[in-house]
Amino acid sequence: MSNQKQESLRVDQFLKLKLLFNENHSSFLLRIFGDKYFREVRKIQPSKNLTVLGEILTKKFSVELISRKELSHATGIDLARIKYIITKEDKTIKIDEITKIELALGVDLGTFSKLRFPNTKLNSVAKYNTLLKKFKMGEMK
Repeated sequence: MSNQKQESLRVDQFLKLKLLFNENHSSFLLRIFGDKYFREVRKIQPSKNLTVLGEILTKKFSVELISRKELSHATGIDLARIKYIITKEDKTIKIDEITKIELALGVDLGTFSKLRFPNTKLNSVAKYNTLLKKFKMGEMK
């Protein structure tokens, strides 16, 4: 089994499990990945030497301060994957990828998960029973 590639949890799946088990974001990450998994991620130090024009461009016009290449080196995530996540499709981002990005940028763990997937919640018992009934009757596939 050690040679088999394990598929990681997507962020939405992780958030639902976290809600189901009523866990704290950081402690649940630690429980799943262990304390050594994210050790290789390095924090990116933003440039402190911005001119007035540099501050205007970054704040008002969202000029990029951190390159995707720098983010790739800091997180160990492939550059093509980062570009894909940022420009094409972010619904399939894995929890370990988003966590590495959070660590590299120095934000609290769970910040981007909450911002990107704000409406993630568990079904109510009534909704669950309705969906189960539809599924058993063959209405859902």
